[in-house]
Amino acid sequence: MSTECRIEWNVLSLEDWNNIYSGIPRASLLQSYDYARAVCTLQKKRAQWGHIFINGQSAGIVQTIEISILGRLFHTIELDMGPLWREGFGTTDHIRAFFKTLNKQAPKRPGRKRRILPGTLCTPENTKIFGDLKIKNLPRPGYQTIWLDLRPDKDTLRSNLHGKWRNMLNKSEKKKLSTSFTTDISELPSILKGYERDKKLKNYDGPSSKLIRLMAAVFSQQNNVLIGQAKLDNRVVAAIVIFIHGRSATYQIGWTTDDGRDCAAHNLLLWEAMMELKDRNILDFDLGGTNDESAKRVKNFKEGMGGQTTHYLGHYI
Repeated sequence: MSTECRIEWNVLSLEDWNNIYSGIPRASLLQSYDYARAVCTLQKKRAQWGHIFINGQSAGIVQTIEISILGRLFHTIELDMGPLWREGFGTTDHIRAFFKTLNKQAPKRPGRKRRILPGTLCTPENTKIFGDLKIKNLPRPGYQTIWLDLRPDKDTLRSNLHGKWRNMLNKSEKKKLSTSFTTDISELPSILKGYERDKKLKNYDGPSSKLIRLMAAVFSQQNNVLIGQAKLDNRVVAAIVIFIHGRSATYQIGWTTDDGRDCAAHNLLLWEAMMELKDRNILDFDLGGTNDESAKRVKNFKEGMGGQTTHYLGHYI
């Protein structure tokens, strides 16, 4: 039996979209409605929301961010970390049918710029789909992250920590650290100052403070931003910002001072953040992008939390 795919655009109510989104495990932050609101405000773009049907059944959703000029004569379309599949869907045949349909609806042509970063696992079978459909791959690595399953109980999560990571957590719990978590974004400006200092000192890329502020303003409307701070002698020595989306959450930014590193403040913050998220019935925690070249140390730290390293397909146009 052939696989038929249909994408209906902008037909779901916000409530229906969010209900489907919340039922999908490991739903990417970049496919969330609130992320689109923030990015579209910052970049003067607009979002489109697709309802995916496979052989007539509701199979998933996809969000794109676009700019159109003179109708669609000049058109930019960005698909980041989608589509998202409902339970029972998302096979290789379904993925192939989806991108075949999308390719027909928005084919590559003069005047149209496409960026496709699929939320599709990097496997030989999935890679072949894009070659067969002649969707060009750019020589850039795919997104890599670590997903942490928060369904186990507290004791199991602690036992799943790697030995060195757990030892550092034990160390931090013995220090005179005080931690706090809030959904109040009035704390954010000072956190972002520390973030900008840390980026400059360590020379790494990260989302702009302007984007983080906009995202926090949107996500905070439903108390879906979590700001954590660790203090030593009444000085902030580590901080993290987490965004909650559906039944998932994403560790967005974080920084630690030398004093914070000495007392493993970041370990304590992330461990307590896991407990905060469990209390909110969050099931999947995205620990954020990792790579093996410029940020191997960060990757090793995140791997120590006992999650699953996940590789997605690369950059297509």
